[in-house]
Amino acid sequence: MSSPKFLPVETLNSLVLGGLKEPVVFKQYLRNDKSSKNLESWQMLSWNIDKWADVLQDNKLKVRLGHRKSESSEPQWEGTCYSSHMTFNELFTWSKGKSKCHTSCGKELSSEYYWAYYDYVYMKDEINLDVLKQKVSWDIFGFPKRGANDSSIWIGTTNAHTPCHKDTYGCNLVAQVYGNKQWTLFPPDQTQCLYPTRIPYEESSIYSKIDFTNLDITRFPKMINSTPLVVTLQPGDVLFVPKHWWHFVENLNFSISINTWIELPSDTEDQLKEALVVHQVGSACQATDSTEIISSILNPNMLHIATMTASEIFDCVQDRIEQYRKSQDSHRTKPYSDLSSKELVSNIHEHETSIVDWVQLSSCNVERIKQLTFSEYLSLRKPDNSLIKAANENLSKIGVDTCAINLKLLLSSLTDPRVVDVLTEV
Repeated sequence: MSSPKFLPVETLNSLVLGGLKEPVVFKQYLRNDKSSKNLESWQMLSWNIDKWADVLQDNKLKVRLGHRKSESSEPQWEGTCYSSHMTFNELFTWSKGKSKCHTSCGKELSSEYYWAYYDYVYMKDEINLDVLKQKVSWDIFGFPKRGANDSSIWIGTTNAHTPCHKDTYGCNLVAQVYGNKQWTLFPPDQTQCLYPTRIPYEESSIYSKIDFTNLDITRFPKMINSTPLVVTLQPGDVLFVPKHWWHFVENLNFSISINTWIELPSDTEDQLKEALVVHQVGSACQATDSTEIISSILNPNMLHIATMTASEIFDCVQDRIEQYRKSQDSHRTKPYSDLSSKELVSNIHEHETSIVDWVQLSSCNVERIKQLTFSEYLSLRKPDNSLIKAANENLSKIGVDTCAINLKLLLSSLTDPRVVDVLTEV
């Protein structure tokens, strides 16, 4: 039996930087990483749970805890989830469904009803991950300077997930290193089917109002016009997510993945748009003294915006305008790359339409993701009736605050992508 074929580094680099306009899976490419000078690159693919526990030791990881079965049609935003600290062993034990922990606010939770997620963690900021950092390299895709310091890690139990959103900057490479994770993706032209919102605000992320763990077609009828792409990643796979593609991501079992966002020339325009949104969000925060309202407007990692002065917010916009003007003046003709232009197989600009030979890519273990009708997608998301909430569990309910509702409606209008696009052109 002949050994599987894999694309050369130069071709992979060109595909990532502009040749591909839709998500693909590079099947088992991590197991074929012979391009890296780092001989330890992606060795964690062979690790079992005991080895992972040995590497991460007894370091406490800050985890997010959410309901396994939501009774609301609202996504489980980061700010509405509980948080706690666990060792890797405790996190893995939590995945077995027979553990309890106390949250940072003192509430006792059971793993029978809550998932746990050590997510969106920049590896460069975590001293707990020093041994693991030596194993991460993106050489195989033509980015020899990109490693753990340019990557994020995600470790979570079954049902742990990220609310549906799109990233405003760059494209994304996602390496699956343990377990299985299911990705549901939507093209940028289906944005209005997904009910975009900037609340809660997080720079570079535009969220969908839809909770994909508890689909409410009555409330969000446009979603039936969407045609999602669904794929389950296996250890050794790398998923490519093009710029501005929407995605809902959920662990099917105990899962570990590592990703990196690749910068693109068009990011400077999106950074200007983000600064305009920050101006609107920051101004709204200055209009209220309520910490509860501010917490509902901002994602936890964005709370510093509430302390910014009007002058600081305006300076942020000014800086981004200057950056955008400089990028326009530079007249770039090729996308960013860690390789020199001579090493690229072709100079494909990210805005050009390229012709992709799917037959050739398929023969080299590049998997195209099947597009589904929404009814086909619904058949995949069967409700799990075995997860029944404890009868005595008290769900926290936020009271209706007219001021908060009005402020959010105003902010949603001012930060709508269509409004921001017009402001950017001006």
